[in-house]
Parts: sequence; C-alpha cells; structure tokens
Amino acid sequence: MADTFAYHYKQGIYLNITNRCTNNCIFCFKNFQKQKNPFAFLLLKKEPKLEGILGSIQLDYNTSPSIREIIFCGLGEPLLRLDEIVLPAAKIIKEEYRKNVRINTNGHALILYPGRNVAEELKDAGVGAVSISLNAENSEKYNRLCRPKFNMQQRVYEKVKKFGKACKKIGLETEFTAVEIPRERISSGIIASIEKCRKISIGLGIDFRKRDYIN
Repeated sequence: MADTFAYHYKQGIYLNITNRCTNNCIFCFKNFQKQKNPFAFLLLKKEPKLEGILGSIQLDYNTSPSIREIIFCGLGEPLLRLDEIVLPAAKIIKEEYRKNVRINTNGHALILYPGRNVAEELKDAGVGAVSISLNAENSEKYNRLCRPKFNMQQRVYEKVKKFGKACKKIGLETEFTAVEIPRERISSGIIASIEKCRKISIGLGIDFRKRDYIN
C-alpha cells in the first residue's frame, strides 16, 4: 500500500507530511496497537517530498469540490518540516487554490527554531490559522501527559503558550486545544482539566476547543 500524504475529511484536505514528533503523548494514535488504530493508514514508510505533497493535494482537490481549507495535520509534528515542506507548500496552496491554510501543531516552534519568528513566517507564506495542542493546565501535567522530548529546563509548556500569543498577535486565527481523556484510560490517573485549559486560553485572548478522545 502506498503512503498516504493527503486525505479528505469533511470539508478539508489534511496533509500527512511526517510521523516524527517532539512529543510522545500518552493518548497519541501512534501508541495504539496497529490493528486497533483507526489512523494506521497514516503511518509513513517514507516522508514525502514537496512534489509528492503537491501532487496529492491536486488529486484530492480535483475529486473534492467542497474543500474549504487545507490543513497540515498527520501523525506527527508538521513544523519539523517547516522549511522543506510547510512554508513552500503553504505559499503554493494559497496562490493556486485560494483556500485557507491551517497548521495543527504542538506549539514547539520557539524551541525548534530559536531566534526565528515562525509565526510571522507562517503568515507570510499564506497560513491563515493555527491550532495548538495545549493539553494541560500546567507544566507538570503537560510533561506527564505529552512527554516532550526536550530538556525540562526549556520550559516547554510556557513556550507553547508564548507561541500561541505570538500567532494571535500577528493576526493568525489561533486556538488552543485539549483532549478530554476519560480517567479510566490513563493508568497514571493524571488528566487535564478541560475547564482550566479553557480559562487559560481565554485569559490569553485565544479561542479554545475541546477535542474528543478517540478510543
């Protein structure tokens, strides 16, 4: 079976450009057994090149006339391929298809690209919206639920919030999200408070959306 670089869901085309991630969330689809994983078809054998992504968009777009937006969202962190895929692809998508471009990200851009204004670069490339996984109401819970692959001295959780504020400030449509995980699904008993996550988001002037846990 060929790798799936783009898939159609509702009124969007979703781009699956990497399975690599800077988190190892305990609720991630990649941690499901393959035979029970509804998104196993997104597990890549090889990361796509820019030409492969653009070809997959064109193929899906031609058969899906109701498309409203094109979203970078697969089983990994799309901003790991910021320069080689996201920025050039977003620019071409905006110019050729005139559709909204959205990034679903874990928000680690400030750690991955120190000294760069990634929010501004995304906007300049044609990205219009950013959905950032907050997933917890404090740093301790974030580290235990999302298990970031960084030195904890890098204050990952605070930089996720800071990236969200940077995106909002320059006019990107920005939202924080959190997965509502049933307590019985987490062996550690650590779960995020959705209402506290919402309160934090609203306090920062950023929209919030609850994401359902997929069993």
